Amino acid sequence: MAETESIAKMAEVLSREIFRPFGWTNHPLYNENFACLNQEAHKLKTHPTDTVFSYYDPYLGKEIYLNTDLKSYCLGTIAAKVSKGAYKGDITKGLPGILTSLGKASECHKVNSEWQSQYVDSRKPFEVHSLLFIFNHDDLYKADFSSALSRLSDHSLGLERRFRSYVIGPDRVNYLATVSNDFQIEQASGNLLFGRRFKFYLPDNKIYLTTGQLTECLTIESLIGPFFFVITDDKKDPLTLVYYDGSGDTEEEYIYLFDYLLSKNLVKPKGRILLKMANASDHAISKCVSAKKRFSEESWTFEEARESFEARLEGIEVVPITRVKNQFRTQLVGSKDNG
Repeated sequence: MAETESIAKMAEVLSREIFRPFGWTNHPLYNENFACLNQEAHKLKTHPTDTVFSYYDPYLGKEIYLNTDLKSYCLGTIAAKVSKGAYKGDITKGLPGILTSLGKASECHKVNSEWQSQYVDSRKPFEVHSLLFIFNHDDLYKADFSSALSRLSDHSLGLERRFRSYVIGPDRVNYLATVSNDFQIEQASGNLLFGRRFKFYLPDNKIYLTTGQLTECLTIESLIGPFFFVITDDKKDPLTLVYYDGSGDTEEEYIYLFDYLLSKNLVKPKGRILLKMANASDHAISKCVSAKKRFSEESWTFEEARESFEARLEGIEVVPITRVKNQFRTQLVGSKDNG
């Protein structure tokens, strides 16, 4: 029992470590049950809440509360509970049931005064959505979780469109743990962000008709997207960190990034932009260099203008990040997941 509890605790601790540096609040009430307010439809008497994370979404002007289901599984448990033994093929077979249950809970929590009294500042506008967080503690799950997950939809889960369900699978948990660790290291004494004031940059959002803005926290969409930005307010030495999840194995990747950065006016004269890449290939740095030359040649025909443009791009460089192994895994060698 103690072993099972310690394994379950890992996802709880790791999720806090990942999300805290990005401005999220973790509400300290764990593993509670609340009454189902729609028992006829849901066929349940209660709904569980493992934990709740929240952050302010400037696009919506609302606080977002994520009713979170934390899973700490070994490979065998993922195969049995999530993918129904098909982890090498279609891993989504078991997910609809898990997500439907979590979605029903969030629907009820949204209108449950008892749940709100525990987690929500109801004086402010808010929304409640779902987050499934799956940590593979033995690090043996190697299937492509994200691509298989993309085949699911809210409609297939029988959930209302106004309630969103997010999933951070084993590969993304590992990636975010690495990024979060690196981001905290950069704030330590002697490193890039030490002594600097910085904010996260959220780009234009066409859905909500909002322009790019600086904010104190990242949205869930930013964390599961391909990149996010950290910008300092140092006008003498402008610095932008771009955490990018690509491999950087092609020039086309960089040309897209250069074009994007320029369109958002993030490439400043004499400024530095560091592309922090946890999935960088062996060719990532050399491809970045050749992409700069190609991008300049394709953008400008006049040599003088091209040289000036190339000088602006010189401030962009690739910085590979070493993947971190979660500290809990060393304590679990040879252990079995009974959860």
